[in-house]
This record gives sequence, C-alpha cells and structure tokens, in this order.
Amino acid sequence: DDLGGLMPTFFGYSVTRLHDRQMGRRENVCQRIHSKLAAEYQYAGVFNDRQNAIETGLYQRPAYAALYTALRLGDCVCFIALDRCFESLDDMITKANDLVAMGIRVILADARIDTGTKEGKTFLKSLYWSNGFGHRRDLLLSDIAHELIV
Repeated sequence: DDLGGLMPTFFGYSVTRLHDRQMGRRENVCQRIHSKLAAEYQYAGVFNDRQNAIETGLYQRPAYAALYTALRLGDCVCFIALDRCFESLDDMITKANDLVAMGIRVILADARIDTGTKEGKTFLKSLYWSNGFGHRRDLLLSDIAHELIV
C-alpha cells in the first residue's frame, strides 16, 4: 500500500500564549475530533507555537516546521484557533489548499471544514475560487500561454 503498512497520523496544530489553560482546551478539541477518526489515524498530539500569524509566518514557526517535516501522504492536520494560526482568510485558504494538494487531510476546527469529506473539500475549493485565487491563477496561465504563442 502507499503508506508502507503504516497508519496515517493525526496532528493537531495551535498557537497559544497561555500554555496551560488554552493548550489543555485545544488538546481536548483535537482528542475529540481524533476520537471520531481513530480507526483511520494514529494520534500524535498537538504541536503548539507561541508566535501568532502577525508575528511570524506559518512556515517560520518551530512547532509547525517540525509538524510539516513529519507529514506523510495520507496524514491529517487539525488547525485550532484559526485567527492565530493564519495571517488572513486568504492565507488560511492558500495554506490549506497547499496541504490538500500534497495529499494531506486538513481540518479547520473553528470553521468546521474537513477536507476528508466531499462537502469539506468542495467548500474549501469554493472559498479558493471565490476569493479570486483561481482567477489569478487563470490570468497567470493565460499570460504564460500568451508568451509562448508570441
């Protein structure tokens, strides 16, 4: 099989400043979501950063960098506290779509979007297109095509 016999992994990701109380709540959210998917994924816990989206980009945060490095095809990432994880709605949509394109299931807990479901995947895709990403991509492709033709 594609995963070499290993069960895919469920990762949580969050940004908190007050470690104890907030982290405990976010861990509970992840465990609750994972309990519904336990037959599909082994649980790896919640990766937590202290820098929010305003302070530093997602890929520059140490816990997310470690999580991202650990990801394999078929894994799942559950983002909690979206306003702290991402810089903007555009940033969230772009990053989530990038992970989905890599074969990663994305759960945006606060928004109740799960790309493991047909509805969740369709909703995320519709957000992508309605925010103009698809239009910008089409314009870029038409520019490239125009340059090749000329």
